[in-house]
Amino acid sequence: MATIADPAPTKKARNSRKALKQKNEIVETPPSPVSANAKSAKSFEQDLLEMQAMLEKMKIEKDKTEELLKEKDEILRKKEEELESRDAEQEKLKVELKKLQKMKEFKPNMTFACSQSLTHVEQEKMNKKKKKDCPETKRPSSSYVLWCKEQWNEVKKENPEADFKETSNILGAKWKSLSAQDKKPYEEKYQVEKEAYLQVVAKEKREREAMKLLEDDQKQKNAMELLD
Repeated sequence: MATIADPAPTKKARNSRKALKQKNEIVETPPSPVSANAKSAKSFEQDLLEMQAMLEKMKIEKDKTEELLKEKDEILRKKEEELESRDAEQEKLKVELKKLQKMKEFKPNMTFACSQSLTHVEQEKMNKKKKKDCPETKRPSSSYVLWCKEQWNEVKKENPEADFKETSNILGAKWKSLSAQDKKPYEEKYQVEKEAYLQVVAKEKREREAMKLLEDDQKQKNAMELLD
């Protein structure tokens, strides 16, 4: 019994597959030069902005650092001034302490001791004693006063009821009525007493000045000894 053979498979053409494949493929077009330049410019601008931001940040940090350094310098300067002030104060205290020690150890001589150890009351007593032992030189009486001393008793005899003021007025009127010749002896006596008085005063003044110079010299000498 005869059998029917299966039909042989047909073979598809290769060209049809290739065409289909090409159809399905997406055609990619190369980028245009204008688009590439725009992208490059945008990237450069972004880099520039980032660089500017970085520089600004660095500037701010630099300013902060300088400000901190300035504050630290100011603090250091104040500390140095404070230390210098303390050193100066300590040096001053040392000098004062040295002076006090010198004064404590100082043994004054008799003249300086007397002048320094006397209290105010004792000094007043000494001054009164000096005045008593050496009374002040009396000022010379004027020619009118000299004449009044001689005429006082006589005027009182003539006017026993007159008081001091009335007696003085009478003497004044009499003195005015005297001639220059009558006044001359009293004026000459006044001039002699005046010259003697001026000589004594000048001598006393020189002595006081000499004593003052001596005391000042002694005080200065003792002060120099204290400072040495």
